[in-house]
Amino acid sequence: MILSDPHQHPSPCVATIGFFDGFHLGHQHLLSQVCRTAREEGLRPLAITFTNHPRTVTSPDFVPQLLTTWPERRDLLLQSGIDYLLPLRFDSALARMTARQFMEQIIAGRCRARILLIGYDHRFGHNRAEGFADYARYGTGLGLQVRPVDALPPIGGETASSTVIRCALLDGDVEKAARFLGRPYELGGTVVGGLQRGREIGFPTANISPAPEKLVPADGVYTAEAWCEKDAALRPESGSTPGQERQPFGGKRLAVVNIGTCPTVRQRESYRTIEAHLPGYSGNLYGLTLRLRFLRRMREQRKFASIDELRQQLARDCRAARDFYATHF
Repeated sequence: MILSDPHQHPSPCVATIGFFDGFHLGHQHLLSQVCRTAREEGLRPLAITFTNHPRTVTSPDFVPQLLTTWPERRDLLLQSGIDYLLPLRFDSALARMTARQFMEQIIAGRCRARILLIGYDHRFGHNRAEGFADYARYGTGLGLQVRPVDALPPIGGETASSTVIRCALLDGDVEKAARFLGRPYELGGTVVGGLQRGREIGFPTANISPAPEKLVPADGVYTAEAWCEKDAALRPESGSTPGQERQPFGGKRLAVVNIGTCPTVRQRESYRTIEAHLPGYSGNLYGLTLRLRFLRRMREQRKFASIDELRQQLARDCRAARDFYATHF
């Protein structure tokens, strides 16, 4: 249940707090402990999070590169087994709250928490000036036990964190990102019009426009899995031309995704695009939301000597992607 009404008060609970960007294995490990503790104590599990990145308020020039948008994080948190989710819009009033005020008004007050589970080095409150020992002391006066959670063991010698995943994606290492996320990285967006160059050379693409705050992996060519949030056949046609009629998308399907500036077919334009070629599909997806799950990076982007050389490489990319997808999925 999402606690969207300030007058909603959950049953006594075990709570935790975090931004949970990416909802990676570390976050999942934390939430599993919250759910287990709630069962053991006869309470309900609850997570407190923020719909916007706190640094956009405390540092107005900060531009986030998020692993998950708010709707994506919301859905992942609700699927984690918790009973309650309290989403807060981080603003200047919240930024001014001390840790003790936040614990008294939000955690113990609004959420009716009896136990707060957090990482030993987790910090919250104005300027994040206090630490675990302070939270435990405040909790004693509020009837709130503050307990540390067990850390997730390192994966390949590294701690699961949003920063590690973000760096992997910016290097194009989507397989490493998937190991820390516990699932492939996903990117979705509205299908928008392009220059139609892919169609001209026999490899039509769907051009994706994602949320501006969402992190886009490094330039290159990727094997991915694609699906429509609403099937193309269920949406009315709009602006279709012959050969671009609505066709059922048919669940999930293979995609070959190019991220970059397409230097071979663009002589002057230098803007970055996300283009998904869907082998075997040629329907009209304009205006629909297409989601991509990145499976592996096949190669870097490069400029080819001719369109024919590019066409041959794209054919090889499609064969390699089909072989990989057939073997692993």
